[in-house]
Amino acid sequence: MISILLALVLSKVMLPDPLALLRPAMVPMIVFYWLLMVPDRFGLTMAAVLGLVLDVLTGTLLGAHAFALTVSGYLVARMALIVRFWPAWQQSLALLPMWGLYAFLMFWIDGVTHRNADALLRFAPVLTTAIAWPLLCALMSWANPPREDA
Repeated sequence: MISILLALVLSKVMLPDPLALLRPAMVPMIVFYWLLMVPDRFGLTMAAVLGLVLDVLTGTLLGAHAFALTVSGYLVARMALIVRFWPAWQQSLALLPMWGLYAFLMFWIDGVTHRNADALLRFAPVLTTAIAWPLLCALMSWANPPREDA
């Protein structure tokens, strides 16, 4: 729960334009992490709810982030049983198309709704998110070590 709140806060922090290009897509990254690690407790409904919260926080069309997170999250959940046990750098490469899909869906929704969408601002975070993924996995495994079930 703390990781989700932190991701929402970090996605709202104002950055100068050059640094905004380098900001990873924090909410999709956390959603994909939880969909991979605990798909039975964190499902697509939670992804959609977080998308709606992100829509309200960012002032985008209501349902845009929810739609993009649900569609891309569905694909992540489908591959969770395979990808979950890979090293973080391999997971990052496997998830790269999913972050690309998320960015494309947001760019497409912006185009359909006639919002000015800067393609660089939409697609640059795909690479930085892939680079940040191993760091997130290391941080989350340190903060939440696996429990031994007796």
